Amino acid sequence: CDIRTAKGFSSALEVAKPRLVDCANTLEAALLNTLQTIVQIRTLLSALGQHKFQETRLDVQQQLDALLKEGFISDTPAQWFAQYPRYAKALRYRLERFSGQVAKDSQYVALLGDLSAPLWRLLEQRPGALQVCEPACQYRWMLEEFRVSLFAQNLGTRRAVSEKRLKQQWQQVEQWLEKHPH
Repeated sequence: CDIRTAKGFSSALEVAKPRLVDCANTLEAALLNTLQTIVQIRTLLSALGQHKFQETRLDVQQQLDALLKEGFISDTPAQWFAQYPRYAKALRYRLERFSGQVAKDSQYVALLGDLSAPLWRLLEQRPGALQVCEPACQYRWMLEEFRVSLFAQNLGTRRAVSEKRLKQQWQQVEQWLEKHPH
């Protein structure tokens, strides 16, 4: 049914009403767990010092900005929103271990920058691309999973991910873009 009409919306609402409270509680729990961990992340970032490790500080802030961008609750597919607490834990784990991993962290930041750049360029040109281009949406969340695999393997990934798989996924994004130039 078309939920953009009054009748369609009412019909969809009646079907969804029994699950509405459960969905809201699930969202609340994921958000609360994530935000509690982000408070810890902010404390760990402060402990790094203001003028040290700028590359890592910037990467962490960019990741948080991407995860918590305006509209993230409604724009993030439910399957990925449910992973937010794990993404936050992985980020906290990264910062907790940072002092012994500075060189490795720097390598990972460079790799992630290279892999992320095409997606951020696409989103600058086409801000709604993640909502209409499934391959780009998958790529975006594969990047988060890749971060987990790099910085907090002990938390596990939701799907197999590697630099090679990300590059293959980006090829699918490019194919989609060729078919949908505007």
